[in-house]
Amino acid sequence: MEWRANRTRDRSHGIRAFNQLGHHGPKQHLNHSNFLLYADDLLIFSKIESPSDHILLQEDLNSFVKWSNSNYLKINSAKTFHLPIFKSKPISTFTYNIDSTTITTVSKLNILGVMFDSKLTFKHHIINIAAKCLKINGVIFKILRDFNSKNTPISLFKSLILPHLNYCNLIWSPKQVYLLNTLEKIYKKFIRFYIFKFNLQHIYNLPYHERLNKLNLPSFKSILSSSQLSFISKLTSNKINSPHLLASLKFHTPQYNLRNSPSFYIPLNKHFKPSPLCQAMISFNKFNK
Repeated sequence: MEWRANRTRDRSHGIRAFNQLGHHGPKQHLNHSNFLLYADDLLIFSKIESPSDHILLQEDLNSFVKWSNSNYLKINSAKTFHLPIFKSKPISTFTYNIDSTTITTVSKLNILGVMFDSKLTFKHHIINIAAKCLKINGVIFKILRDFNSKNTPISLFKSLILPHLNYCNLIWSPKQVYLLNTLEKIYKKFIRFYIFKFNLQHIYNLPYHERLNKLNLPSFKSILSSSQLSFISKLTSNKINSPHLLASLKFHTPQYNLRNSPSFYIPLNKHFKPSPLCQAMISFNKFNK
């Protein structure tokens, strides 16, 4: 799959063009690829199965650029990137261009605050989040040197750090143990500071999850589980309008009236790697047991 991230300039012209043509403007000129549009950020992507698919995608880009220029929407080629996504190695390489300007090929790309990489491991995103949260931890420690309230550090942790762990975690949740440990370092560093600050040595000897309960802090696994359950609930109740994702849900229909029948069917084999949507279905099944 080939991804594009484009950022347009001259927003006043963009408003005028889209008022006239609506969101169907780009769609009419992308015959061989798909696109996602958020404000003035455009993502064009296509599945590449043969070298000829590169040519078709370049034709779509040429057609889109022509439409964009005719509607006074100048594409900023300096902020346009090509991110190839593949499992082991790309089928073939290709150099794409916009108005005779070569599009830069990258191995990772920030898309709406989430760092995607060529193999969708999201390790760069997780490492960046951990580094950012550890810096915020340091700021909290400095601020609270002269505070004696036990509730203030907890409130700051929940308001300044947890949002980073909660944002789009349905997509980038770590599957490798070392990445999960990277996120847990954020908690462990904060807990050490809290115990030292308020002289709570009896908590320090407790197991990790019991320490979290004592401080009334949700673990990352519980935050992720809540996000997954909320997403499935909103998707099935039409609060998230996505027919494509709704059609991807595999509802489990038992042959007999069983009491503990799972809501969703999950394929089981040793080569199965669950997608974010499938992980959400697994969490929903566990919750309903």
